[in-house]
Amino acid sequence: MKVITTVWIACALLLTSCTPDEQGRSVAASPPAGWPPELNELTFVWDAEKDIDLTAGAAVVARAYTESYYLAYLTGNQKYLYPGFSESVDAENRQLWPASDKTRTWVGTARHHIIGITRADRNVTATACAYLYGTGEFVAEGAGYAANVGGNPEASTGIYPLRISLRAPEDAGEPLPPQAGTGRTPQEDVFDGWRVTGFQFEYLAKPSRWEGYARDLQVCRDAGDKVTNRSFTPMGRYPRSDFPTLPAAPGWPLPADRS
Repeated sequence: MKVITTVWIACALLLTSCTPDEQGRSVAASPPAGWPPELNELTFVWDAEKDIDLTAGAAVVARAYTESYYLAYLTGNQKYLYPGFSESVDAENRQLWPASDKTRTWVGTARHHIIGITRADRNVTATACAYLYGTGEFVAEGAGYAANVGGNPEASTGIYPLRISLRAPEDAGEPLPPQAGTGRTPQEDVFDGWRVTGFQFEYLAKPSRWEGYARDLQVCRDAGDKVTNRSFTPMGRYPRSDFPTLPAAPGWPLPADRS
């Protein structure tokens, strides 16, 4: 514990991001790695209930954390975590860090819809829906793509609720500019002093359930595309054209977006 603490202090003094390696030690992170080339045909699209601003506050942190988790999980490489991830996530809480035993090639559009953000003092919870039936995983040459709809033909439709627990910074300071643009990844730290304290997502992370999970799942199913998500079956193989890659939305600001 003393060694880990010392390393984290050193990293803070050097103003350098740190991430845990496989042994749980903290190591300096690379500069922003951008988008992984093996996922060039995958995008993230977000929308939300009308009272939620996707470009500010907790919604931005939820977007950044979730997208980071996907990229590092699918590539098996934590260099694709967004800037600020390591300062916002406890290095010793392994459940909050993506871990993968293989690389995966996904194509298509992973759509997400934030259904609620609740606050209790500085503790904030963002609940969202992931519609993964719009993405497919490459199987092999000539074998097509497997739709990401889970493995149970009776229960799995590619719709999953997810929940992110956050702690707001004590001193919010000057807010970030609206986080929307033409970039696939942020160019700077958009976690902005927020801490990620919990992540529950049945498709990727454990633990995956919470009180009210069944209700949130039904909300997600009611809001989903009832035609598209029912057209894929577990273990089915489909052509690339069944998983269109839509433009990222709202995206992340690039310098050109501000000129």
